[in-house]
Amino acid sequence: MNYFLALLFVFQFFCAAQAQQLEVVTDHWPPFIVDTQPVSGTVTRKVRKILDYAGLDYQITLYPWARSYHLGMTKPNVLIYSIFRTKSREPYFHWFCPVNEGVTVNLYKLKGNTRNIDSLAGVRQALIGVMRDDHNHSYLVQQGFIEGVNLDISADEQINLRKLFNGRVDAVGLAQESLEHRLAMLGYSKDQVVQGMTLHIPAVTKHCMALSLGSDQAIIEKISAGFSRWLSEKK
Repeated sequence: MNYFLALLFVFQFFCAAQAQQLEVVTDHWPPFIVDTQPVSGTVTRKVRKILDYAGLDYQITLYPWARSYHLGMTKPNVLIYSIFRTKSREPYFHWFCPVNEGVTVNLYKLKGNTRNIDSLAGVRQALIGVMRDDHNHSYLVQQGFIEGVNLDISADEQINLRKLFNGRVDAVGLAQESLEHRLAMLGYSKDQVVQGMTLHIPAVTKHCMALSLGSDQAIIEKISAGFSRWLSEKK
């Protein structure tokens, strides 16, 4: 009998530990989040600091953005970063904002491309490469863009850039800070592209952390405390 009670205690302890295990998901977005071992980047360093203050065990895993977003939407105890806080996303997460200042996201095309990407009217006549389920994708769909007509969907920004230089899309939307890093990784230069219209301004693109609904209350409270401490040290 004591043997079974001991097993039950161990099982309950294991379940409690698993329940409070935090899963952190993100995607490769240099220079903010960089696919190294361990995951690095300017925003990742801030997130690690916050979670260290929270006193939580965690592991950061890189996925394509759509996969990370799906996990955050469907699984408890999942923290996703960097994510923009929008009206459509607001009800589905516990938010911790901002972790980093916002970015400017512009459209870019190759110099030899004659498509007009300076206005939405012009962009409607072009084929725009976007990352599945990201803010550019959502915004352009809201503006009436259609997949397979004037939207081309990829798993990540690096694939989008390859498509741009291979002539498979007319333009892509990228944060200014990320553009040069991604071009350099592919062996290209910023001189080879032309900037078009701005899709998003820094006021709406602040980097946030978002914790999935249904997460353990203890995790919510610990992240809140860690985030508050981190914010207070910034002042």
